[in-house]
Amino acid sequence: MRNLHLASILITGGRGFIGAALAENLRAAGHAVRVLDNRTDAAGPGDPAGVEFVQGSVGDASVLATAFADIDRCVHLAGTPVLENPRAHLAEASAPFLAAVEPLFAAAARDGVPVIYASSAAVYGEAADLPIAETAPRHPVTAHGLEKLSLETCAAQYAERRDLPSLGLRMFNVYGPGQNLASPYCGVVRRFADKVLNGGSAVIYGGGSHTRDFVYVDDVVDAFVGLLDIPLQGADVVNVCTGRATEIRDLAGILETVSGRSLDLRFEGDPETEVASSVGDPTKAGDRYGIEARVSIEEGAGRMVEALQSSAA
Repeated sequence: MRNLHLASILITGGRGFIGAALAENLRAAGHAVRVLDNRTDAAGPGDPAGVEFVQGSVGDASVLATAFADIDRCVHLAGTPVLENPRAHLAEASAPFLAAVEPLFAAAARDGVPVIYASSAAVYGEAADLPIAETAPRHPVTAHGLEKLSLETCAAQYAERRDLPSLGLRMFNVYGPGQNLASPYCGVVRRFADKVLNGGSAVIYGGGSHTRDFVYVDDVVDAFVGLLDIPLQGADVVNVCTGRATEIRDLAGILETVSGRSLDLRFEGDPETEVASSVGDPTKAGDRYGIEARVSIEEGAGRMVEALQSSAA
C-alpha cells in the first residue's frame, strides 16, 4: 500500500452513521475517498465535497468492479439484510449472510485490496466472563450478531484460501451526533436523548441494571483511520471499546444531567435476545494496534445533546 496520504480508500456503507463521519475525516485530511452505498438519500448531510459516490449493492459484482478500481484499501461498513428469525439454527441462519458478503471479499482478493470491516460486540452474545476479550466464545443471539459472525467467517476463509489480509473491529455500543433515530441499529443513547429533549418515555429493560460499553463515534472513526496505515496479515479481530461498564439507569441520569431536563422512564421485562451485561476488554486494541477510546459517556452524551439541540434550533 502507498503511504496513507496518497492512498485511495473505498468505504462501503459510506452514507451511514459511521461511514459519513469517516468519509468526512479522510477527505478533510486530503485522502482520496470513494463511497459505495445503495441509498440515494442519506441519514446525515450527504457526501462531503470531493468524495466520489458509487451507487449500488455490495452483492453486485459489476458494481464492485467499478468501486474497487484503483483502490488501495477497503473499509467495509455496509450492512446486509437481517433475518426474520435470528434464533434459527446457526448454520442455516448464517448462510444468507455469507452469500451476501462473499462478493465483496472476492472483489477485494481479486484486486489485492486489504479489508478493514465493522464487526460488533454482538458476536459474543451473553459472555460468561467480563470484560470480554477477543478470545471469548462467540454465541450471537441476534440477527445483527449472526451477520457479523458470518462476516468474520468469510474474512477468515479469504485469508486462508486467497491470502487476503483483513481486520474486523468488534465495536461495542457506538453513539454520537449524526445517528439516525429511525435506523434499526440506533442505540439506546440516541433514543434516550430524543426522549429527554422531545418528551415521551424511555424504555428500560431488566430494572436498569444491564450494562453496556458506550463508545463515542469520534473514537470509532479515529480507530479506522489509525488502522488504515498499519500493515495487515491474515484475518484478525479487535475490540473497539472503553472497558467501562455503564448501567442503563445511570445512562438515564447522565442524560438528565447534561440536558438539564428530566427523563420519564418506563420499565419493561427483557426481550428474548436482550443481553444483560456487555463490556469489552481494550487491552489488545491498545497493545497491538494503538487504539484507545478516550471520550467518556458523560462527555460524549453532552456533545450529542448539544448537537441535537443545535440542529433543532
